Amino acid sequence: VKALTLCLDDPSAKVRKALARVVAQYENAPRALVWGLAQDIVEVSAEIYGRSVALRSNEFIEAIGRGEPVIEMAIAQRSSLDGPIIRALVNRGSEQAVLKLLGNQNVVLGPGLQYDIATRLGGDADIRAAMLADCNLAASTRQLLVERLSNSLLELTRKNNWGDEQRLSRIANDACNRVAVSIAMKSDPDTM
Repeated sequence: VKALTLCLDDPSAKVRKALARVVAQYENAPRALVWGLAQDIVEVSAEIYGRSVALRSNEFIEAIGRGEPVIEMAIAQRSSLDGPIIRALVNRGSEQAVLKLLGNQNVVLGPGLQYDIATRLGGDADIRAAMLADCNLAASTRQLLVERLSNSLLELTRKNNWGDEQRLSRIANDACNRVAVSIAMKSDPDTM
């Protein structure tokens, strides 16, 4: 253990990264070693947060709170995430991390979490596209994303002065209303 702990001071990030990759596999790895690697530079730390079986839920949540997108993305791609970690990513994770979370096949996001993502990050084109591709998306979330898309397009036309602002607003509003009707027609009676 002492020899491995000395590796924490190795000047080469490649050595520390390789150590992190190995240590992350062991649930009974020495806490000082795991925590030391978790506090290292981002590329080393991401190995621990993305792979370690020794870290606790609150340690992942604390890491998400630091606002480091690379570490958040490593966490979002893990094969097993508990509810509080997912909620922390949804509420505070970067756009890149949330996009990785949406693409994680091992995570099932409930309608409430999907709506929270749409509310917080629905203006991001990549997140919006990933969410709209989900055929199981709740109607209210789908409608919110369509409104965000309409607002983005309307803002683009305003910035580029592509036409009469009132006319463009009417067109955007009409398009949103048509999509709302379409979504409602495809929904079950309770959702409608």
